[in-house]
Amino acid sequence: MGFAYADELEGVSNRVRIAFSGGAPVATAERELVIPRDETGSFVVAAQVNGQRVRFLVDTGATETVLSPDDARRLGLDPDALRYDRQSETANGLGFGASHVVERLEIGAIRFDAFPMVVNKAPMSTSLLGMSFLDRLESYEVRGRTLTLKWRAL
Repeated sequence: MGFAYADELEGVSNRVRIAFSGGAPVATAERELVIPRDETGSFVVAAQVNGQRVRFLVDTGATETVLSPDDARRLGLDPDALRYDRQSETANGLGFGASHVVERLEIGAIRFDAFPMVVNKAPMSTSLLGMSFLDRLESYEVRGRTLTLKWRAL
């Protein structure tokens, strides 16, 4: 009897794992991760940057992946010593950022080495995972309360 409902039971297992993931991405298939919406309706994901945990807000409106000054400090950077030579138009007006390449960015099984980011000059509540990350994937899709990330073999 259980075999007849194997696909349905696997789906239930994935839904339960996603519901209790606490922002951690959940592998639902080979080269596929699912991120649940948080209580505010946003997609926030726990990542590893150079081995340090960093929370990112997934932001399709952000061209770059942006580190907050606080997260940059936790990664060993001195935001006061950076050269803020990048300007960008944001919802809050003109912003300034400093280019920086991290050794490694990991979200679940997704791993990118020598990943370019921007350190924001102004304080931010959360770092942003922008299109510079999403465009490297095979696809991403929002369906209901989940964001699904799929990637090619690395």
